[in-house]
Amino acid sequence: MRILLMLSLTLLCLSSAAHAVRTDGEFGSSGGGEFQRDQHNPWFVKNTAQVEYCVEIDPEGFSAPAEKIQPMIDRALQYWVKEFADRGALLGIAAQKFVRTGPPSGGCQGSEDLKLQFGYGALSAEQKNRFTIAGEQPQDYVGIAVRTDYDRKTLKGKGFVLIASDRGASPYNFGAGLSRNLWSHEGLLFRILQHELGHVFGIAHTESGFMAADFPEAMVRNYGSYRTIKETPFFAAPAFYLACASDRPLPYPDLSCMEITTSTNWQSFTATGIKNGGERFIIGQGESGKRTSVQQQYPVRVFLPKEQAVFETTPGELFWKGPARTSVKSVLTFTETGKDKSSMLLELSPDSLEIYQTKPTGIERWL
Repeated sequence: MRILLMLSLTLLCLSSAAHAVRTDGEFGSSGGGEFQRDQHNPWFVKNTAQVEYCVEIDPEGFSAPAEKIQPMIDRALQYWVKEFADRGALLGIAAQKFVRTGPPSGGCQGSEDLKLQFGYGALSAEQKNRFTIAGEQPQDYVGIAVRTDYDRKTLKGKGFVLIASDRGASPYNFGAGLSRNLWSHEGLLFRILQHELGHVFGIAHTESGFMAADFPEAMVRNYGSYRTIKETPFFAAPAFYLACASDRPLPYPDLSCMEITTSTNWQSFTATGIKNGGERFIIGQGESGKRTSVQQQYPVRVFLPKEQAVFETTPGELFWKGPARTSVKSVLTFTETGKDKSSMLLELSPDSLEIYQTKPTGIERWL
């Protein structure tokens, strides 16, 4: 049975509460019921071998040309393929072959699994009507992923991703003082594609990082920090972290950057300083973790309806968890060259690193 999940008039009638559009980049329903349980399911799992996608561009409303858009699509897709490669084998998330259909200049036929649409003018009348039914406007979204169909037997979805216009007659409501033509910066375009494709692969919003609900809005309002492409892991806390004075305060004024390298079990780290002239030196090492706390969250939860015929389940089993997202807190003894030892608290997540130092006056942020 195929269910038109998003903005379906049938569901509007069946729902016990008003249908709503959330301003966090996804359509949803506040009405409850089983159809909402699979709302965040990945659009494609292990029984789908190939995903056909098309690209539609509104040249009047989108500043990035076609020859720059496709490389960012490829890079965002490959980012998630790599992230899920060693973690999502059981579910088969992002394990598909992604094949673009249609002419190089863009265009969709309607049979594709996924439509990637750039600019308000790329939307069809039917798609625009979805926003109208919900009492919303596409211009209110930096980006949005909308699943239009879902087969609960095969667990396969169809839908579209819209990236807002940044110029022309119907641009995103950037507000006073914000620059247009933002998508001409590859870093911005990559990150918004990374975020919305994350939803296609079943990633729910996280509390922080590029999958946070407010990230797209924050990105366009602070676009100067995102102009260049920077890939950070999503699931695993990184073993290497680079912090530069241009991005955040450093504990030493004569440094341009610092490198933090952690061990595989997060029981130790090495701090390396980089001076303005490029000279590198070891600042110190944190060793012999006194206490290490590892926290895991599961941003992908696949609802398994009784109709599904993809996975073998036990009676009463309703959800399968996807890969874990790991963050770490570790208390270590830090030995700085030429100075006394001190106690350090290392807080590491896939999208951030913070280090606090214990001093006689209290605990202070070190990095």
